[in-house]
Amino acid sequence: AVVSTQSTGDLKKLCIDFFKSTLTVDTVCEALQAAISYNNSDLKKTCLGFVERNTLGVFKSRTFVEMSEESLSYILQSDKLKADESEVLNAVKEWCTVNAVITGQSMKDVARKVIGHVRFSLLDPEYLSLVEKENELKPFIPEKIISDCWRNFALHDLDPTSVQCRPREGTNPKRSQES
Repeated sequence: AVVSTQSTGDLKKLCIDFFKSTLTVDTVCEALQAAISYNNSDLKKTCLGFVERNTLGVFKSRTFVEMSEESLSYILQSDKLKADESEVLNAVKEWCTVNAVITGQSMKDVARKVIGHVRFSLLDPEYLSLVEKENELKPFIPEKIISDCWRNFALHDLDPTSVQCRPREGTNPKRSQES
């Protein structure tokens, strides 16, 4: 049987409407993956809005670690995530750990295209120090990212126009950066 273009369009709209009306912290990652795979900007925006409102729940969902690199990068570019950057980094680390096991790649290789979306300049210096020590034992963050962050802290050279320095909605104020 031949399906008309209008019928296909109607079916596509029904599927998208279904995805949008049934989003949960456990389904949004799969819906976002579908939106990206099929290049549906409306569903992408709806999914991102849901992630932004439910960031920590989504980070803890079983499907979060199953997302593609492209989907994770899309989420990490948002300024509206309701999570502190330490929580963002922990979620990315968990994603990298799982995907390294699944793919047989190193964490550093798995992290390569997503780690740059973590805003390290928003981390508290004490926490960054812990991250650096952990990274020495199990490297997944390029040393240049950490050293650049330390340089910026030391020189008080945080560019407010840089995405790396722009707080997200869930960013906790750092004690050391308060004046």
